[in-house]
Amino acid sequence: MMQATEAERLGLIPRLVPKDDLDRETARIVSMLRANAPLALKWTKRAINAHMDAIGRAIFETSLAHEGLTIMSSDHLEFRAAFREKRTPVFTGR
Repeated sequence: MMQATEAERLGLIPRLVPKDDLDRETARIVSMLRANAPLALKWTKRAINAHMDAIGRAIFETSLAHEGLTIMSSDHLEFRAAFREKRTPVFTGR
């Protein structure tokens, strides 16, 4: 979680809109999009969706691989032992 101003500063969002201006700004953007060629919008949307699906799959596969490596680590065994013994784990990064 982060503040919207920080997300804007990092370039995660293009700009902030005051709450009172949100409906007007949304209508302006929708109007701009509607002025474009329907086929261009259709294929752009499909390309964006395909790209986002591919990114989602890659993130999921990477997460699974890293989780598998983590579960096989000495640190994971230490965590489980410390949990059972109700003590603070001592991690080694292995």
